[in-house]
Amino acid sequence: DLKAALDAVNETDLSNIIGQVNQLAQSLADALANAVALNQELNSVDGSLQEGQEFSGGNIPIGNTFESGVPLPFAGE
Repeated sequence: DLKAALDAVNETDLSNIIGQVNQLAQSLADALANAVALNQELNSVDGSLQEGQEFSGGNIPIGNTFESGVPLPFAGE
């Protein structure tokens, strides 16, 4: 029954599962932050282009970060 199954799961297993869930949550938060930053950069470029301004390249990624210092999603991987 359910109680026996739950009793069979020991504390270490639960601890490992919680740790993995926390890591996943952090990864998702990081990915969301990167997506938001990339969206802001793209909107900035798009706005410049729509206004007919020549794009200066100021937000082109240099190395592993944007000029604003926002790390790219693949930085360090």
